[in-house]
Amino acid sequence: MKKFLQILLHLAGFPLLIALVVLESLHIIESGLSYGVMVFVGVIVTVVMAIIYYLVFGIMAKRKKKSIYRQTIVSILVAFICLGGLWIAADVFLPDFLDDATSGTIFYEDLADDFNSRADVNKELLEEYINRNVDNGNLKTLSRQQYLDEGARNQEVMDLLKKHFESIDMDGYATFVGPWIDMADDERLTIPTLIHLIINQRETQDKPFPSRGEDGVMVNDPVLWSILDMLGEPMEFDLGPDGMGVIPPQYLGTLNLMQSFINELLASVTNAIEDEAVVGSPIYIMLNNGTVLTLTPSNESRGVLKYMSMAWLDSNDLIFAITAFMAVRRLFLIFAGVLVVTTFAIGLLRDDSKEEKKKAVKDRPLSDTELSVLDRDNLKVEYFRPYDPSQIVITQSLNKLDFNKMNTQLLYDSQYKVTKQYSDEEFIK
Repeated sequence: MKKFLQILLHLAGFPLLIALVVLESLHIIESGLSYGVMVFVGVIVTVVMAIIYYLVFGIMAKRKKKSIYRQTIVSILVAFICLGGLWIAADVFLPDFLDDATSGTIFYEDLADDFNSRADVNKELLEEYINRNVDNGNLKTLSRQQYLDEGARNQEVMDLLKKHFESIDMDGYATFVGPWIDMADDERLTIPTLIHLIINQRETQDKPFPSRGEDGVMVNDPVLWSILDMLGEPMEFDLGPDGMGVIPPQYLGTLNLMQSFINELLASVTNAIEDEAVVGSPIYIMLNNGTVLTLTPSNESRGVLKYMSMAWLDSNDLIFAITAFMAVRRLFLIFAGVLVVTTFAIGLLRDDSKEEKKKAVKDRPLSDTELSVLDRDNLKVEYFRPYDPSQIVITQSLNKLDFNKMNTQLLYDSQYKVTKQYSDEEFIK
């Protein structure tokens, strides 16, 4: 019965944890399966910790150099370090690493609280990138569905992604300098800031950007990316009453004249901005409803996402690995406590079983066969060895010796594979 309870307690430890980790990681595995082993990081870490725990447990149990009490304490410490200790260290060091690796665009707390959403984002980014490049003809060897099914396993997709990111990184993001780039966010990107970011001189590395020309031939011309390409979405500036303050009715006619003038001006500005020799990647300008100025970048037609998304895509395998690792955090912290309890209970059951074996051996009478190995007529050196491999050297008179104690010790050594030669002085009555 106690053996059965020990087996149940073992199953309630790491085997149960591994099963739960697999279930918890299924969504991440399905979302990023094309990235191979990276999405299995959580499962792999769990299996490695289980192997460490059972190696320590098994080695100590086999050698028996330590008491069961000490074996139990060591096993508890190993379980806690493998599960709780790992995440104590991760919670200290991983946030700074993640912040540096993603330039502050992915937060540790977000991954800890909702890792499945991060997996969805990673999957959707790759699918959107593939769709854009199928639409513009950059990817045309296979069908759209084949590209989507193969995902990151498709070398053509990954080679194109690598070159696209190098271009938008080295000839885009890296070319902008302060102070204007520091104000390039949704709240501070005003028209004056935008103009500076568009027309300021920038140093580029002229990285080749693979794209399919109008004649269907792939070309590798470098691109000077605009700030709007970095943001990746059209921008709108409200030039009407909501954006410029309430205008009295008597000035509405003047506003209409201004809007006509702005439309004519934007036509010539658009022609200049569309010229890559002037500012690089084209920006398309429209005035909607006479009051809303819309600036549209060209990155979508070129097949790239905004810079932050391209940076994530370039490191998508690493992000999937971190996401898969974060998926086991909650379970590890829970099972750090569970393993302490189950390991302690197993230790108690093992100790009780050991005492019962000793008592059974001690109470068992000696057999004639066991006594017959002694030379009762002579006092010369003989060996009492009813069980392999230990033995007791006999030099004393037999009536001085405690044969029950001798037999108990040798049977115990036989049970636990201990090899030793004893002096009979240890067994005098």
